Amino acid sequence: MATRKRISDLLRQEAQKSSDTEDKPIIDTTAEVVAEQDNQVTEEAPTDTDKSIAEDTSPTKAELEATIAELRAALDQTKQLEQAHQHEVSLQQQVIDLQSELAEQKKLVQKLQKDLEQFDKVKAELTQAKKEALQLAEANSKLIEENNTLKKESAALTTPRYKPVERKISTIADVNKERDDFANKTWLLD
Repeated sequence: MATRKRISDLLRQEAQKSSDTEDKPIIDTTAEVVAEQDNQVTEEAPTDTDKSIAEDTSPTKAELEATIAELRAALDQTKQLEQAHQHEVSLQQQVIDLQSELAEQKKLVQKLQKDLEQFDKVKAELTQAKKEALQLAEANSKLIEENNTLKKESAALTTPRYKPVERKISTIADVNKERDDFANKTWLLD
């Protein structure tokens, strides 16, 4: 669209230049799209009125080459702008992708920080439990030593220091019984 406008502006300028130099009337023309098929340009047969106008206002070869060069430069610039726009769109998409990845990474960092805090709490609790277990083990070993000491002391206290002698008091019945037992045991001697 911009190229068409540019072409019509160029044609107007050329027409004004030629009219100023030759004092001829200005012909206002509009640009038309030229269709190319297999790099062949189709030409229409000029009518009588077109021939007379074309003869009067026909641009020189140098002017046409300059116009073609300007059109090619405008086409190249348009292509470059289109490529730049496509590149810009792809860069914007990359920025969007990177921003979403960054947001995900931030979420992961926050989650890892929370996990690390929980790990530190559990580690502190484990360290405290180890200390308490060591204290309990030390207290238990002290109690076992005290218990063994007390057992030894109580065993020493319960065992008498002297042995009482047991005396047997014999009675007459016991003496008679012993005699009877003796007679029974000695029957073979009779």
